[in-house]
Formats: sequence, structure tokens, C-alpha cells
Amino acid sequence: MKTTIYSSQDIVKIVNYVGLDVFMDEAIAALTHTFTDFDNAAYEIPIRDGIEYHHPTLGLVEWMPTMKVNSHIV
Repeated sequence: MKTTIYSSQDIVKIVNYVGLDVFMDEAIAALTHTFTDFDNAAYEIPIRDGIEYHHPTLGLVEWMPTMKVNSHIV
């Protein structure tokens, strides 16, 4: 499994490249599709988890993975 974390600078570059309207249209379409096709019986949503770190500065990374039943994190 590979996780990609985008910084705010990465998002700015993407938005500048594709345009804000295209970016938002794609995000809305993806969310609409996901919510419309969601099957609660097919997914397991565990409680939120994360890690706290103190160096180089105090911070927190949290995640709330969604897993297909008997499969992988989506």
C-alpha cells in the first residue's frame, strides 16, 4: 500500500494547473459518485487513529481509513 500526502503548496500547484472550476467539478463528481454508490455492508470504517510528534515541531497526523470488507483500505 502506498499513501500520498499533499501539502497545501501541492494543492495550489494542482489548482493553478487545471483551474479552480475543473478542480472543484472533479472533486464534486467524485464525492457524488462515492456517496451515491456507497454500500455500508461492503465497507468497514474503524475509529479514527493517528500519531503525535514533537520534532521538528509539535504536530499530529490523523487518519480514518475506510476498508472494503475482506479487502484493502480505500
